[in-house]
Amino acid sequence: CLLTTQSYSVATSLDQSPFYHNGPHYHLEEKLVMDRIEFIYYADVDSLKGVGVPAKIDTGADTTSIHALNISIRSSNPKFADLQGEALLKAIAESFGDPDSEWWLESFDTPERNINATVQFDLIHPHTGQAITLERPLARLSGIQGRGDHGILYRPVVELALASGDITVNTAVNLTDRSAFSYPILIGKTFLREQAWVDSSY
Repeated sequence: CLLTTQSYSVATSLDQSPFYHNGPHYHLEEKLVMDRIEFIYYADVDSLKGVGVPAKIDTGADTTSIHALNISIRSSNPKFADLQGEALLKAIAESFGDPDSEWWLESFDTPERNINATVQFDLIHPHTGQAITLERPLARLSGIQGRGDHGILYRPVVELALASGDITVNTAVNLTDRSAFSYPILIGKTFLREQAWVDSSY
């Protein structure tokens, strides 16, 4: 959304983003105004408290994606006991509905499905390079169309508390190796919806 005609009011928090040219964070119509590039903070990861991670803000992206390494996915359901990683995600996608329908967007784990899967993964401290190991319940799947004949590639999605300015959003994020990308975090609609405007002229 491009904001050009309305006046800004200073947000409660005046923490300044290094990417901003206009000073502190602003609100418009009770939503945070964000630039194309921002620092994002992991609000519920103690070893990353106060550490900003550069992120690209993309209003065209449906999901939020974060850089993660050593991703391990396991389920306590005996049906999936011998599977892990992408093979487990594929089996889950094919077991409870048509994968092309992305049934997991409506509901995911239920008592009947008893998926009961957890994801262990490493975040990388942007200053020290230290690997920070986290474990979260598998919240759902993310299906990405692979190149050529690779079909759908499945990524694990977990819930994390991400912060920018004076807002913190508990949001679904998909985990993937983003080392080939310019920014370790891509902020999409799962974070922005009802929370923020994006002004690319900032």
